[in-house]
Amino acid sequence: MKHILYFIVGVLSIFAFSCSKDEPQANLPAKAQATLSGIDHNALELVLENRSENPPAEVDYKWNWGDSEEFTSDNNINVSHTYETPGEYIVTLKMIDIAIDQEVSSVTYDVTIGEEVNENGIQIQFNQLEAGAWDYSLNWEYVQGSEPNHVKEMYVSLATDEAFTQLLNPLRGIEIGAIGEEVKVEPSQGFDVNNLASESTYYFKIRFVDIYDQPSEYTVELNTRKVEKPTIRLENTTNMVRVFVQSNNLVNKLNKDFNEIIVTPSIDLELFEKSEDGLSLTYYKNIQETIIFDVEEQAYNRATVEKATSSDGIPTGSKSLYFSQSENGPLTETSKVSSFVEGDKRFIYIGDEENNSATSAVGIYFELNESSIKKGEVIALNSSNTFVVTDETNGAQISLEANPDGIESFGLRIIEEEENTFDAAVESTSNENGKNHLLYFSQQDIAPNVEVMINQLIFQVNK
Repeated sequence: MKHILYFIVGVLSIFAFSCSKDEPQANLPAKAQATLSGIDHNALELVLENRSENPPAEVDYKWNWGDSEEFTSDNNINVSHTYETPGEYIVTLKMIDIAIDQEVSSVTYDVTIGEEVNENGIQIQFNQLEAGAWDYSLNWEYVQGSEPNHVKEMYVSLATDEAFTQLLNPLRGIEIGAIGEEVKVEPSQGFDVNNLASESTYYFKIRFVDIYDQPSEYTVELNTRKVEKPTIRLENTTNMVRVFVQSNNLVNKLNKDFNEIIVTPSIDLELFEKSEDGLSLTYYKNIQETIIFDVEEQAYNRATVEKATSSDGIPTGSKSLYFSQSENGPLTETSKVSSFVEGDKRFIYIGDEENNSATSAVGIYFELNESSIKKGEVIALNSSNTFVVTDETNGAQISLEANPDGIESFGLRIIEEEENTFDAAVESTSNENGKNHLLYFSQQDIAPNVEVMINQLIFQVNK
């Protein structure tokens, strides 16, 4: 049966009488007394202030701290003592009249030094052990009077055998060349073990040292799972496709030192955006094709590389124009994309006018240099080459606004090219919102501002 010794966190109890503020008289009795300046329960240090009254002309103060029978002289105003162990002690202060070598006053105080701790060291109970194929997550709670602030030091070990003779590095797992050893870590209530082999058994040890240097340790067996295919989720958004990958082999965050996700589309796509961990990717796509994505998850930096693969596909739409706009926008559900030449200028026109060949019809216009219309190019759009005509302008043009709401630049990205047919998307860039598909037209003396989002358009140019 465990015997647990509890120490009560306490303060020095002082019983003092009130005294007159008048100058002390010769006939007033001598009075030994002290007040508490502080207790450091971690260092087991007691600090007192000598507040004795009416001492004799020649005085010596003797202290007994309750951890031995000895009295020691200390005539300083502030006195301190450090104990070796926590506990309850009786402190005695004696006032000695040196002239007659006699005690003229004394006082005792009860003090409690040290935190409430378990005499058997830090006590924990595991409340969550979560196994992955390539990693493990451990969490615990402190029990039986132990608290996180009672932990002075914490060490972890990882081994392939229960006797801990075949040590691994708990921070690097089965990494080639990693030194197998016990590692000191910051005290916590959990630990993540990375870079393990699937369907394998390991042993993990936690060793604690409490604030009074009392040790305790715990060992747990870790059994990793078999490798499973990663999960793929695809979202089709007009001229883009988003790929979301979820690992079924890791319970912790993807660690680039040991793990990698590789996404490969079946056709050549331009990457638009990628999350830092590589688990979320967005591509520009040709909307007229179905795309298959192959996903390979790897565990490397080890003697034997492990892999898991999945594939999934997504069909695409067949529209030639995807857009949204403000209420006064010029486009309708029947709007189409066409190309025409006016003088020596090439225009891409988006609107409802059939066989349009002039820049006065209601719609949106891009003036483009034919040599720049090729796959991979981002054609800069600005107030000189991009404008809109609405029902309210009576044929007048409203130019693209150069910098509305933090947008730094506008462009038309050519995503795909095949036999003079081009798949494109508007691309605007801002500091706060990254990239989107906004066009913003403003010319207040002609008509209200116009906002149009063009996610995708397909047009033909006969060069």
